[in-house]
Amino acid sequence: MPDSTQQTRVTNFFEVHAETYGKFFAAETHTGAAETFRNRLDLVAKALAGGSGRLLDMASGTGEITAAVNACGDYSHVFVNDISVTMLDTARRTLVPRAGQQVVFSNLDGFTLGDNQELAALDVILCLGLIAHVGRLDELFAMFDKLLQPSGRVAMQTTVADQHFVRISRVINERRVAAGNLNPIHFFRVSEITEAARRAGFALEHEERFGVQLPFGDKLLGPGNFVIERMFGRDIGRFGGEAVLVFRKAA
Repeated sequence: MPDSTQQTRVTNFFEVHAETYGKFFAAETHTGAAETFRNRLDLVAKALAGGSGRLLDMASGTGEITAAVNACGDYSHVFVNDISVTMLDTARRTLVPRAGQQVVFSNLDGFTLGDNQELAALDVILCLGLIAHVGRLDELFAMFDKLLQPSGRVAMQTTVADQHFVRISRVINERRVAAGNLNPIHFFRVSEITEAARRAGFALEHEERFGVQLPFGDKLLGPGNFVIERMFGRDIGRFGGEAVLVFRKAA
């Protein structure tokens, strides 16, 4: 994190929202944001289907995506980390280990995971929803390089900085941050992330854009925003405001 004060603010934010966070993945939650969360889960799970070995989720939240990726693979070890104790407690209930599978939970700053010897030689890392709060792409990719074995993969997600509707949201969010009403949010172009990956020796293996991302759509349009995301969010292609990216470390 940039500093301890910002880290505390982010931790507190997720502690406050931990009780309701899982509702974004529930089928009965008919909001545009929830549809985006469910699409993210589905796209990540499909992109990593068939994975095996050792899996780390750096920022698991309430564990729905961790569980979905685990269900689509054959992992002997699953390491689940989150900065929020309450989020992690929910993830413990969400992720049910298979017979013989080792699952380890930790409540740590994600940037300290590179020093954990238990995490050496990972096959897959999930880094979803994290860079919006921390930025620091070069540090993250240096840690991925340290933790992943050759040909290991990392799945990332970002809100796309240069998508038209996201640009509008960014302007409003920056004003709220300046007024002290919102924690700083980092937006990235896909090219910025792929360039940081390239510098660290990673190649882009899979990219999928999704999400209409109308500015404050749920607040302004209510259920109509859910309908828009349901109808167009998955098929919007290169105009999507969200991106799932999978990078592979050099062999």
